[in-house]
Amino acid sequence: MTLLAILAAAGLLLIVIEIVFIPGTTIVGIFGGLLSAYSIVKAYMEFGVETGHAFLLGNMIAGAVILIVCFRSGVWSKFANNSVSEGKAIEDLDQELRIGDEGSTLSDLRPMGKAEFKDKIYEVQTLGAFCTHPSKIIIIDISRHKIIVQPLT
Repeated sequence: MTLLAILAAAGLLLIVIEIVFIPGTTIVGIFGGLLSAYSIVKAYMEFGVETGHAFLLGNMIAGAVILIVCFRSGVWSKFANNSVSEGKAIEDLDQELRIGDEGSTLSDLRPMGKAEFKDKIYEVQTLGAFCTHPSKIIIIDISRHKIIVQPLT
């Protein structure tokens, strides 16, 4: 009986490790579930239905208590990414730049890349044309958050 209790506890521990510490691997959780299931089945086979039911109920209650304690204790907050993105989209492109403004590429445009206009760096896009660096380019369209350019010929 002691061995079955140890197997059940190890199974529950592996399931908790899967859920709390290494989610997504599934191997640890599956192994934990198999250990728990084996201990429950063995309890039914060796000690009868009443003991098997008690063992099953004990496993379910212990698993629920462990998971509730893990979720309420703030274990997730220790592993969660709490950083805040400070980046932002350029809202007023049409106030800074105009169609017809000329600039130069800072990288190859295939079809997207970096370019400089009025001493500022922007991400730009061509209409599918490949543009090598360094090249002179011109703005042909400015939409919500895109600057569409084409090479100057």
